[in-house]
Amino acid sequence: MRIASCLGTWCHDSHWSRCRSSTVRAFIGRLRAVAQVTDHVRESEALVTERVAAAARANGRVWNRIATVFGVSRQGFASKIV
Repeated sequence: MRIASCLGTWCHDSHWSRCRSSTVRAFIGRLRAVAQVTDHVRESEALVTERVAAAARANGRVWNRIATVFGVSRQGFASKIV
């Protein structure tokens, strides 16, 4: 789930959207920026993980070994790339 969209929904559905304080609006703006960057980093990490796994599999590596390199169990790794 994308953090930025959750934050946007929360800001519009809560009492924050009625607040006229420029300080609160600025804070929410900064939170949105952080949420967007966080979403981008997560998406990039997932893409790198998928590509590394695909390259490793293409070179004959087994899933257990790939998961070990990423520091997780095979099941944990499978949940990352699905």
